[in-house]
Parts: sequence; structure tokens; C-alpha cells
Amino acid sequence: MSREEIAARIRWPLIIWLAGIANVMAMVPQLYSIIATRNVEGLSLGMFSTILFIQIAFFLKGFFERDKVFQISMGLAAGISIAIITLVLVIRS
Repeated sequence: MSREEIAARIRWPLIIWLAGIANVMAMVPQLYSIIATRNVEGLSLGMFSTILFIQIAFFLKGFFERDKVFQISMGLAAGISIAIITLVLVIRS
């Protein structure tokens, strides 16, 4: 069985879309917690900056390869990361 046949059998495109949605949704609770509590103690700007860099890189990969999954999921996740970083900077100042 070829890779393509396996991908078709397990519905690989659906799995990737679900993973993309999970990537975005995984960051929403952190954003909500910051907004609700205004507590940013213990959050690492270095970690969120690294995650943002990775998200932008994969967004650009999706852009240049015309891959909507990467563009949408990484673009939305990068937006959430930017919001988290901004809130941390504003609340800490």
C-alpha cells in the first residue's frame, strides 16, 4: 500500500484540519485566563515569542505552498499569540 493510499484510507486531510483547529483552540484558554484574571505571573515571553516565530514560519509555508490549512490555523494561532504577548506586556508595565 502506498503513502497516498494510506492517506486516503485514514482521511489525512481531515486529520490535518482537526490538528489545525486543535492548535488554535489550545491557546484560547490561556488568552481567556489572562483577560479574565489579568494575571500574567509565570508566563514566559520568551516561550510565546518562540511559538509566534514558529507559527509565522508555518503560516508563510502555507502561503507560499498555497496550503489553506497552514495559512488559516497558523495565522489564527499567531493572532492569539500576538494578543497574549501584547496583554503580558501591557499588564506587566
